[in-house]
Amino acid sequence: MIGSDEYQGLLEMAVVDIFNQLAECEDRKFAMRVSFLEIYNEVIRDLLSDDKKEVKIREDPLKGVFVECNEVVITEFEAVMKNVKKGLSKRAVESTNMNETSSRSHSIFK
Repeated sequence: MIGSDEYQGLLEMAVVDIFNQLAECEDRKFAMRVSFLEIYNEVIRDLLSDDKKEVKIREDPLKGVFVECNEVVITEFEAVMKNVKKGLSKRAVESTNMNETSSRSHSIFK
């Protein structure tokens, strides 16, 4: 999903495609935001937050179900990838026999 220094991952390719599509829409303006969450041991954490507080799932009649988390406004590809790297650095990982940095959690990048 993330890729490596050698190969683009699915996430990176999708972001490139999104920005290419936006560039073709000259008659419209877009506001883009990203968020990055981790679910580990039934706890949801905001990977783009500077603190390690647990975030809550909420429900609103107008918004529907949502998570109270940071949403970072982005304007360029590099800003998206910077936030991906920031979030990845905070994920819960542990060494296993098969992988030195095996993820111990599920993550959602939106």
